Amino acid sequence: MYYVVIPAYNAEKSIRRCVESIPKNTAKFSIIIIYDLSIDNTYLEIDHLKSERTDVVVIAGNYGSAGAARNAGLEYIYSRELMETDRILFLDADDLFTENIIRVFEYNETSNLTVYASNQNMCSSESCILLDMMECLRESLGMNSPIHFGIPYRMNTVWGKIFPAEKLANERLFFYSDVSIAEDLLFMLQVYKLVDAIYVSSINIYIYTENQESITHKYLVDFIYIDEKVQNHISNILTNIKMSDNDRMAALSISRMKGILNIFGLQIFHKNQQKNWSMARQQIRDIQSNKNYQFNTYYLVKYYSIFTMNQLITLFLFKVRWYNILIFLH
Repeated sequence: MYYVVIPAYNAEKSIRRCVESIPKNTAKFSIIIIYDLSIDNTYLEIDHLKSERTDVVVIAGNYGSAGAARNAGLEYIYSRELMETDRILFLDADDLFTENIIRVFEYNETSNLTVYASNQNMCSSESCILLDMMECLRESLGMNSPIHFGIPYRMNTVWGKIFPAEKLANERLFFYSDVSIAEDLLFMLQVYKLVDAIYVSSINIYIYTENQESITHKYLVDFIYIDEKVQNHISNILTNIKMSDNDRMAALSISRMKGILNIFGLQIFHKNQQKNWSMARQQIRDIQSNKNYQFNTYYLVKYYSIFTMNQLITLFLFKVRWYNILIFLH
């Protein structure tokens, strides 16, 4: 069975297109829609879909985040009698599968994760390669470029991937419920630690919709507090993964540098943030003194190519504590 987990919040306009991208009457898909209390007619659309299809299961609740809603779907799956060949897919309510979704049945390696292409990225020929855990960790954290077959992949998201249900259930693997950002990344870091092998396929199965209203584009007054939790989780996960001290320090430094840039972009220097130089300077000092944002300059130099010039300048000014210039440039 292929379990498709779909969190649905204010998805009245997109949920039907999303569900209808999953083939009917194959007896191989179980569609689990997690309805998160909405202010539109999402539930009516879901109710209509459930009356039209026998493969739809609906779980309703007030979850508050995609991660918490997905956890409800995972709890449902883990409670079932699973077989080694059962798989889990995640599909967002404003996204859809391509017609190639039926091709996933061809790749049914037991105990493994398969990563597929997305968003119309096409390869001239169908290919599949095998990656090890460390390569996937590096790509998900942005240390290495996730380019395969000449096309980009998103190794830090849960969509466009096929997960081994029984292995995840045995580990009781869930999304972190105390963060509203980076839930996918934290989940994937745990998955890469569990699976025996990671296959990357050039087959395109997923269409991702860029949502400008998503949390990754919004001003968040408490972003520093949220990101600090993310950095703590990443540190704890990496501590429990068998890897060299150098790889671990590099991964932590990259994660912290990206966290700093996100804090600047989504809170301190966001267009909706009240312009207050004194407050901005204090917030930057607070980050500077926080152990979760200590990084080794060596890794900024070594991995300079993954940052833009503006990002490099920002991180350098932050590191040498030239706060006034940093604030002025933003």
